[in-house]
Amino acid sequence: GSTAHRAQPIPPGEMIEILVYLAKHNSVCGQQAAMTLTGWDENCSKEVAANPKTSREVLEYFASAENFRPALLPSLLSNAAVPEELLAALATLTSRDGADAFLANERVCRSQVLLNALASNPNLSGIQSATIDERLATLNPARIKAAGHGNPEREETSAVSSGAIETSEIVPELVAVLSEHAG
Repeated sequence: GSTAHRAQPIPPGEMIEILVYLAKHNSVCGQQAAMTLTGWDENCSKEVAANPKTSREVLEYFASAENFRPALLPSLLSNAAVPEELLAALATLTSRDGADAFLANERVCRSQVLLNALASNPNLSGIQSATIDERLATLNPARIKAAGHGNPEREETSAVSSGAIETSEIVPELVAVLSEHAG
């Protein structure tokens, strides 16, 4: 009998782990490994990012600002193995689209830490800010009383007060609607 062995292909999850290790720790081929990871198949990367058995080092790599791929965000958010502090760091600098992904995630909606981090993001729309404030108020009913009183960061977030809608545009329409239904 022959003792020759055929090389087994490395499963994609293990290959990503090897590439992350090289990207972080190998001065010779680290840059090439990072570029390979950047171009790695998106669906495979999503599976790895969503898998709670993925190593912490790989999850930290995918969740770091310098290696972040927006397509992986929903997978990272839904993976309980991704530490909250990593997601909080991403929340502070994500795009508006990223903020939508955060707000669509159940884990985020139950986390005061993640909602507060997201609330500090300068890229949010008025609607996103108001949504965050509502979710925080739901998590912390005492905050409802404090909202608008002594909270200079978020005094007002309605469309009218943020200037998104001019009051002069609303008043004539409002008067017309009210007088129509006053009878």
